[in-house]
Amino acid sequence: MKLYYAVGGGLGHLSRAIAFIHTRPDLNIDNTIVMLADRDIYQMEQAAFMEEKWRALRIAPIPLSFFKRFEKLSAYLKNWVNDNVPDQIYLDTFPEGIMGEWNFEISKPAQLHYVGRYLNWPNYQQPVFKSFDTLYKVDDWHPEQQSYLPLLSPNTVEVKLQYPEAKVPGGILTQFQQWKEEGKDIWLVVHSEPAEEVEALLHYARDVAKAEQTSPVFVLCSQSKVDDKQLDLHLSLFPAYGLFVHVDKIVTAGGFNLMQQAKHFRDKHRCMPFPRRFDDQFMRVRIWKA
Repeated sequence: MKLYYAVGGGLGHLSRAIAFIHTRPDLNIDNTIVMLADRDIYQMEQAAFMEEKWRALRIAPIPLSFFKRFEKLSAYLKNWVNDNVPDQIYLDTFPEGIMGEWNFEISKPAQLHYVGRYLNWPNYQQPVFKSFDTLYKVDDWHPEQQSYLPLLSPNTVEVKLQYPEAKVPGGILTQFQQWKEEGKDIWLVVHSEPAEEVEALLHYARDVAKAEQTSPVFVLCSQSKVDDKQLDLHLSLFPAYGLFVHVDKIVTAGGFNLMQQAKHFRDKHRCMPFPRRFDDQFMRVRIWKA
């Protein structure tokens, strides 16, 4: 059994776990467990993957109370590993866990791997003492991240993530077709949380529409509830990228996954980055615009 540890601040960690499992031939639904915090945002009741197998992805939720104390979370993980004996462990983004909770010895023959997107290394401040069997580089790395991590493993593998194909429920396509027949453009705003950022992104989308002198219908795809009476449609579909081909504009923040998923729709993609402690969306959007 293989464990993919994807504890972080948003839905992107689950998205990347799914993409990594989909991309790597040695991983599959049957032999991999994804470990996440026990939050509603990670439930996939409205999953819209073309292959229904993704609904069967095994998720091991960590009780939220364990995140209040580093020692409690670390002890939980150590006991889980000892009880379940995974032969491969993949740590996503944070090489010691987001709080340093993986700073304990992992018995061989289990192999330990790091799956790294850009990490604002100076803000991470977790000493990394373990060595890794493999470093999987799925993004450009912070210069200090790039300097330090290869010291922990002789094997660095660059991976271009592929996301599994997504579908769109028929009712949504019917509504889109109706708007098209009425001559209306469809603008899709995608952002999971928090609600304040979702609202800010909606304001940004309307400002862009005003600047472009157009009056589209606005569709929001978000797991956050927002009080916006001007919205034409609010979806909580996951993943959202199946909608991209059916809309006239895509508006997102600068998160890793959505920037990857929208790369084939550059002409109709608009971005507004948000500040993050462990990421640099502004840097990512600057590179995208260059």
